[in-house]
Amino acid sequence: MFDIVDVVAVREALGRLSPLHQQICALLANGHTQEEIARATHRSQATVSYHISRIRAAFRKAGFEARPRSGEPQSGNPQALEGAARRRRRRAERSLLEV
Repeated sequence: MFDIVDVVAVREALGRLSPLHQQICALLANGHTQEEIARATHRSQATVSYHISRIRAAFRKAGFEARPRSGEPQSGNPQALEGAARRRRRRAERSLLEV
């Protein structure tokens, strides 16, 4: 469970990001891949990757460390992380079909 201080700190960190970075964070949080984010924001995948690195740097500067969820790849490999996002989305889609 999250501590209330963590939630406030995350909101403050998000508030310091540009509107584009906030949009990218929202898309990442919803499980979109970098390719999908590139299409949604009308940017190249390389540009999206760059923006994600800047977002990570901003969160590190705010005192947050990257901690993958349990069961997700431990590496910083973008392809591995995108694969994890795709798997999460597929599981969610399958659970919706089962209802």
